[in-house]
Amino acid sequence: MIKPLLHLACVFSLALVAACQSPQLTRDVSDSNKPAYDQMLANANSCITEHGQVEQCYRQAFPKRCGNFASEMQFDKATTQKKLNNCVSACQQTTIASRTFGACAVIL
Repeated sequence: MIKPLLHLACVFSLALVAACQSPQLTRDVSDSNKPAYDQMLANANSCITEHGQVEQCYRQAFPKRCGNFASEMQFDKATTQKKLNNCVSACQQTTIASRTFGACAVIL
């Protein structure tokens, strides 16, 4: 009796989390019109200036899902920047759970 109720509660909570969509990833963005990518890039650049660890700063500034593209940013290729921007845009469209705890979360 308890097992079916737990299963139902789990399914309901997953459906609720999936329904909690937010239109933008606005974490640490002071100007609401400024895209999240630009702010993340600025955070990475200030980290690089402060700590000098290029690859690590890029990885920490961008979502975990975009880590491969972020680590390639040290080579400053236009194609890598475009791929990283697309990855951040995709993360903007994910659920709040994914942006907070999942693949689109930003490592602190």
